Amino acid sequence: MKKLNSSVALTALAAFFLAAPAVAADIEPMPEAADWTAFHVGIGGGGNFGFVKEDSNSFINDNNDFFTFGEHHSDLGDAGLFGTIEAGFDYQIGSSVVVGLLANYDFGKTKMDNQSNSLVIENVNNNVIDNATYETKWEIGDSWAVGGRLGFLAMDNALVYVLGGYTEAKVKSESSISGDNNPGFAFDTSDSAWEDGWFVGGGIEALLTDNISLKAEYRYNDYGSIKRNDEIDVSGGEQEFFFANSNQEADVTVHSVRAVLSYRFGLGL
Repeated sequence: MKKLNSSVALTALAAFFLAAPAVAADIEPMPEAADWTAFHVGIGGGGNFGFVKEDSNSFINDNNDFFTFGEHHSDLGDAGLFGTIEAGFDYQIGSSVVVGLLANYDFGKTKMDNQSNSLVIENVNNNVIDNATYETKWEIGDSWAVGGRLGFLAMDNALVYVLGGYTEAKVKSESSISGDNNPGFAFDTSDSAWEDGWFVGGGIEALLTDNISLKAEYRYNDYGSIKRNDEIDVSGGEQEFFFANSNQEADVTVHSVRAVLSYRFGLGL
């Protein structure tokens, strides 16, 4: 089982967020005061810090003779990298306020897994006849988002902003349970679906030239509670019975930091 200390993750986010504008400020020459009204397209990348609060279990009962059960109540976390493409439009109001719309697609995966030991037990005598392994996996894959931002020009060429909107991510869950010495006594599942959520965040964007800008941005993404259920229920006769079930539930959230280099069309119009 992998765990990521949230305080370490947030410290890394803060360091990235504060360093990016300093790098942008060192690039010379900076453009003169400009109107931020423009369409823009950009490309970039960054890091995801995914967290899964898991409540999962699996059960097998084979021919009414043996059964095994596995259960996880865990907080999982891990980091991953992603690339992004982005497009949007900004409109400057007065001398210091900028409002905008944006859309982006992120490519990347953040994976987490959890493993524990269980037992295979006789139904009649409750004797332990084998050890078993229970494993769950979570993968947060590609995502996309649409939203808006509201910014304030701290300088003519530097925009500080907040943003928020709607997001979807492809979330894959897997589970398996099996006897260690009897691989045939096993049940495994795999489910994948696009899950909807919301995001909020903030950042700073600096003009490097009349048409090129660089931004550093932090986002918090919440995909809510995800529930998956799979089962097999087979009876082939009076004495034959096989039942297996897997339940996976989790609250999924993602912290992300990104740097995006954009080309702006119509700046100063």
